[in-house]
Amino acid sequence: MDIIFNICSIEDIETVTGEIYSCLLDENHPRTTKITTSIGENDFNRAKDAVKNILKETKCDTERMNKILKEKGYNEELINAFCSYVEQRKNSFLALLLLQHNSLFGETVVTFDWLVKLVFGVSELKKIKYPLLQLAMTTTNDKQVHTHRSYDISKEMLIKLIDVLENIE
Repeated sequence: MDIIFNICSIEDIETVTGEIYSCLLDENHPRTTKITTSIGENDFNRAKDAVKNILKETKCDTERMNKILKEKGYNEELINAFCSYVEQRKNSFLALLLLQHNSLFGETVVTFDWLVKLVFGVSELKKIKYPLLQLAMTTTNDKQVHTHRSYDISKEMLIKLIDVLENIE
């Protein structure tokens, strides 16, 4: 946190925090702003870890975050700007923390989408030899590496899936 609060002005705190947030989402996200590219790689990674730690420690509670940062002796205006940025994007930060926590225990689904194929008519002599449904998903692991997967779901598997979903209480 020293790096953020010692280098940044009030105008730059949002920019730096936004870059850190983008890098937390995607390890390969390039630093694009003048202020963040002027910070060394190791310093930026330490700042990123410090932000992640305070978000985890406070569970994005900005009042608690404000109190902890004041106890460390940082500039109050910078603290307020930082906490304001976090408060405005609280849901995104909480979703990010949850995703990172869940991915520690294995791959976690980030997004998924269904592709449904409609069959308008089939001769009884022919069998459908292609899937009716395709599931495309993106997963992430503990290192925030995204993997794109695609699964073809046959008619039988679709019937089983519907049966399982109907029996959920």
